[in-house]
Amino acid sequence: MEEGGFERIKSGLLRFVEEPGLAPNVRIIEAPSDDASNLFDQTDYLHIDGGHSMYNAAEDVVLHAKKVVPGGLIIMDDVEWQSTVPTVATLEIGRRIRTFLHAKGEPHA
Repeated sequence: MEEGGFERIKSGLLRFVEEPGLAPNVRIIEAPSDDASNLFDQTDYLHIDGGHSMYNAAEDVVLHAKKVVPGGLIIMDDVEWQSTVPTVATLEIGRRIRTFLHAKGEPHA
């Protein structure tokens, strides 16, 4: 990632949450997966963008996906990476994930 890229992305996320007044309903947790799992019991929306090793991707899902309420939403970054594909397949078996597609109908890369 380009220098300062992470800070720019995080700043954009914070604006996205604050400008429409969503901040009272959003909790952004920046912590290792096992630490973060103890900070909440349930959620309506879960965005997983953690480590991309097979172990890290599986750990994120094992620790957090069960906390998403029925009808809730799980977003997982980089689902097409070779190391995350097995975890995505596990979620698909449970019908817990759908892959977003580009307008052309191709998987999001």
